[in-house]
Amino acid sequence: MNPLIDGRGYGMEFLKRFMNGMSIRNFLTGSVGVLALSLAVFSLNNIVTTRRAAGDISRMAKSNELADDILEAAGYEGKEGANTALALSGDGEADAATVGHIRELRASGDEAAKKGYELAGKIVSLDGSNETLGAALTRAGNAYRDLEAARKKADDNFGRAAKDYSATDWNMLMGSYIDANADLRMKTFTSSRSRESSAEALRMNLVIKQAVYDTMEYAGRERAILARVIASGKPIDREAQARLDTDRAIVEMNLNTILALKDSDVDPDVRKAISKMEEIFLGRFQEVRKSVYEAGQTGSYPISGKEWVEKATEGIDSILDVSAAVGKMVDSRIVPDLRASK
Repeated sequence: MNPLIDGRGYGMEFLKRFMNGMSIRNFLTGSVGVLALSLAVFSLNNIVTTRRAAGDISRMAKSNELADDILEAAGYEGKEGANTALALSGDGEADAATVGHIRELRASGDEAAKKGYELAGKIVSLDGSNETLGAALTRAGNAYRDLEAARKKADDNFGRAAKDYSATDWNMLMGSYIDANADLRMKTFTSSRSRESSAEALRMNLVIKQAVYDTMEYAGRERAILARVIASGKPIDREAQARLDTDRAIVEMNLNTILALKDSDVDPDVRKAISKMEEIFLGRFQEVRKSVYEAGQTGSYPISGKEWVEKATEGIDSILDVSAAVGKMVDSRIVPDLRASK
């Protein structure tokens, strides 16, 4: 068959002529050049992949730190919320010690939240694909401005016997601010690149820390509601009881997630923090809760509103300690990867 007609024959004939016209030296030189080019491409790909992995690990480390800052802020904000509600519920002027304590809590909460906001800005610059984080940061900023306005109203009412700003309105506003920060924390982990980051770090932040947050937040709402009710000296009304029942159901559901950690692969400090939470929140504080709810039928409470806030805060702080322990554990598992990537 004519090799010019048969494509395969023509190909073989061309290859023979090409090889006959090429010296061994030229062939080897060309082969080495192709190999060098292939290695260069491979190395460049490795550099790009390594840098991207390093960026993902860095972003995850910052996200974990942001989550811890926002949770720390929520702890102070919850205390501020309860103490402010208590001050707004009394018939007379709020005492100077209470007002001073509220201002200290504001400063501590704002400091932690500010750290979180700054980290959110850095994460946005690292990961332009996470547009929802930028929007969440804007919402949190707007919510903070609303909180500042509410604080001014509260401050104005602290010095009055007859108040025109209710504890209920205050609690709703503070709840909205805490929720905006919680949304910011969650949006930190919604990047399209999250699946390339540490799966364990993601699980701890999206599941465990969320369970800690919900437990702490809804226990804090109970603290604020009962602070107002106890200060009034009245029985717990139906509306308040319905809200308290809902909040407690959320607390208990999330407590199960936290308690299950004791049987998983966690650091000893996390187990220790959970045991402390069981002793304080589910032990001593639970007895106080029981006595308050029993007295809620008559309004003859065994402790004052201030004492209730103190006892509830001690219990909720033990939940916050679990969050801190989990945050340190995640950091300890991310940092080696971060160092290795540099």
